[in-house]
Amino acid sequence: MRLPSLEEACHCCLSPARSCSSRVGPVSLIPAGFECTTSREEKRIQDKQPYKIKARGSFQLIPFSAFWLRSSVVSVLISLISDTAGLAHPPFQESSLENKPLRLDGGELETENSIIEQEFKIMIEQHAMLEKRFIPAIERKNLKVLGENRSLLKKVLDLKEEMHVLEEENGSILQEAVTVSKLSSVFESFAAEKVEELEYVSLHFPEVL
Repeated sequence: MRLPSLEEACHCCLSPARSCSSRVGPVSLIPAGFECTTSREEKRIQDKQPYKIKARGSFQLIPFSAFWLRSSVVSVLISLISDTAGLAHPPFQESSLENKPLRLDGGELETENSIIEQEFKIMIEQHAMLEKRFIPAIERKNLKVLGENRSLLKKVLDLKEEMHVLEEENGSILQEAVTVSKLSSVFESFAAEKVEELEYVSLHFPEVL
């Protein structure tokens, strides 16, 4: 059975708007003191049990058929809303089930981040302790090594200077040796000439010897 649409029903008698001479419009709140061409007595006889509803401080009589129609429309709307909510609920459950592992992953990531932060803080504290414990000794050792390096550098510079002096001495000695070798060659040539002269004299003038 098809219910009359809101556009097809009259305000007071719920008769089709075409057959009602009032032609007020769609079904809505019944205006106070409104009646269509159908008399109130005919409506009471037709509906038998009218219902009293208070609206804006005055009581109005609504026919049983109108009340039933309105109740049916409201129940249909409620059922449609319930069905829509029921259809929309499973995807919500699915999305919540899909988001559950994401929430778990997010919690695991937060836990890992907190653990990493704690380990990083521990490493910083250990580094500070190591610096406090070993850096003074290392600095003392570095100062000692630096002093030794300076002394070694001084020794190396002294050795270089000595080598430079020795090179100069060697140069002078070498020059003297060259001079001596030249003199010896001169002496050798002079001696050779004297030997030749003595041989010549001994051959030609033996009585002189």
